[in-house]
Amino acid sequence: MGVQKLDNLVDESKLLEDITLKNTDIVIDAPNVYYFLYFNSVPKLDQSHGGDYSGFKEEDCKVTPHVILDGGSGPEKFETLKSRLQNKLVNAKKMAEGSPDSNILPPLIKDVFKQVLTERNLQFEESFGEADPRIASLANELGCPVLSHDSDFYIYDLEGGVLPPSKFLWKMTEGGQITAKCYRRSEFCTRFSIDPALMSVFASIAGNDYSRLEDKGKFVKKYPPCKMSNNWKLDRLRALLEFLSTVNLRNLQDSEEKQKKALKEAFMLVNVQMDERPFLESIRKYNIGPVKAETHGGVLAQWMCDKIQEGKLTSFVTDVLHHKRMMLTPLVEDFSQPSSYSAALHIRQYFYGLLLGQELCTEFDRVDEKSVSQKDVRPLHPSVSQDKLQQLQLQHLDQAPEDLRRHVLMEALESPDLVLGNVPDHMKLPLCVTNFWWKYRQRNHTTAPNKQYVCALLLGFVYGEHLDPRESVTLI
Repeated sequence: MGVQKLDNLVDESKLLEDITLKNTDIVIDAPNVYYFLYFNSVPKLDQSHGGDYSGFKEEDCKVTPHVILDGGSGPEKFETLKSRLQNKLVNAKKMAEGSPDSNILPPLIKDVFKQVLTERNLQFEESFGEADPRIASLANELGCPVLSHDSDFYIYDLEGGVLPPSKFLWKMTEGGQITAKCYRRSEFCTRFSIDPALMSVFASIAGNDYSRLEDKGKFVKKYPPCKMSNNWKLDRLRALLEFLSTVNLRNLQDSEEKQKKALKEAFMLVNVQMDERPFLESIRKYNIGPVKAETHGGVLAQWMCDKIQEGKLTSFVTDVLHHKRMMLTPLVEDFSQPSSYSAALHIRQYFYGLLLGQELCTEFDRVDEKSVSQKDVRPLHPSVSQDKLQQLQLQHLDQAPEDLRRHVLMEALESPDLVLGNVPDHMKLPLCVTNFWWKYRQRNHTTAPNKQYVCALLLGFVYGEHLDPRESVTLI
């Protein structure tokens, strides 16, 4: 996220200001913060067995927040998304091999985070695309800081500055005050002697999620830092800032003119012919205008927008509906076997059928331990009459009769004929899922199921039903 190593440069330059917070608003960059909370919890939360969601729910932050979640990324970040997916695959493989130096978020962490907010009656907004513009706009509207580790916010002109979560000591309140460190863009520009209008140019050529100027070391050769470090990326950032401080902006008053002048000189120094449009678009991303809370999501039905905003509907639907794609986050698993997601393909096909009708959805999933593939997946539709299919149209799907919705779910789980009359209500879904898994295994494996798998499954039912997860279990 943001400009790589910029946070390190800020730390090394000792630009963070000590502050105390009391009775103030804070806008929280939710994805960045739940990422930080999960990986920095004490004790450390499990990452190797699907995620320690119950432990994550205990992480509490005693502030009155304005929480903003993102809803997905547009096509301009597609290459970045694929690169991140590849990096997650590498981390999942290392984690599966027992590496202590890798981190990977469990796939449902965002939904659990929303559930925690809802349970604690904390208000939140969920954008239907990138949330950064809304976060920056709301922070300036309220005149308060943004809590985030995303270095993109170091580029925005934020009146209240940025609070890195690692320096936000919310567990050590004293007298109702929270000690924190705050980044202010004005201090950064003063330290490195650059015009504030050029901060977005700096981000666009240094490399963010949208653009990067490949210079093959020319900036560092032309503007070598006074003291070279052991980190080439940091040295390059310092060289870029030195270059931008030398750009002659005399007689230029308009920010856009200044930015175009600096970008042109950067191209000239690198001596390459490039399309400037991606860079200009990247620069414009950092303009802060009035961005209102979203109440509709374009192709989303209004009832879906309402449910997403209430935290009652997974935001996976936004990517599927807006971009017809599904990014399947790599799991910590046995990488000599097919991806675990292959077992649930049949269920996802029904999901795509309800959302997209006859259109294909492109899935991104691992092929092996090194590569990610993309595959067009054909949607499936329930075997019901045309009248009932009309009731399942997306625009009014929320109004479909309960028995019809249950039929679709049971068919997706390949359990329409399963007799559940004597099964307690709370065990019906686990039983159907188990039946689905059993059928999948019979079709795809020649060997009998390992007895330990079945015992673990039964133990999970009992454990979840009767025991406090924090207590130990004795197996006889």
